[in-house]
Order: sequence, then C-alpha cells, then structure tokens
Amino acid sequence: MKLFKANIAADLVAVKRQVLSPQEYMELSRSRPDEIKRATYVLPRIGKPGFGMFEVEYYSAKLVSGK
Repeated sequence: MKLFKANIAADLVAVKRQVLSPQEYMELSRSRPDEIKRATYVLPRIGKPGFGMFEVEYYSAKLVSGK
C-alpha cells in the first residue's frame, strides 16, 4: 500500500507482530494498551548494547513503515 502526500510516497506494511525497544514498548503501553494482545520480553545478548527488546503481538494488524 502506498500513500501519496505532496510527492512523497511511503510504503506501508500490515504487521500482526513487531519487535520494539523498551522505550517504544513503554510508550505504546501507556498510550494504546488496548491494542496489545501479548508482549514477551526478549533477553539482551551478552556483548551487545541495550537492555533487550519486547516482541509485541497486536489484536489486529497495524500499518508500519516498510523501510
């Protein structure tokens, strides 16, 4: 699906599951908690930066940028 606005095209993809950083997950859980069906914490890997991530499953498909 492509959306056109002022000569800018954005490719959007429907996803049912998404991997989010802890900051993105906290923002989603505060702003739209009713969209989250299930969230699973994925442990960080030894030697890699960061604090892990969250695999989020939505009740219905969500459009995200298909970069």
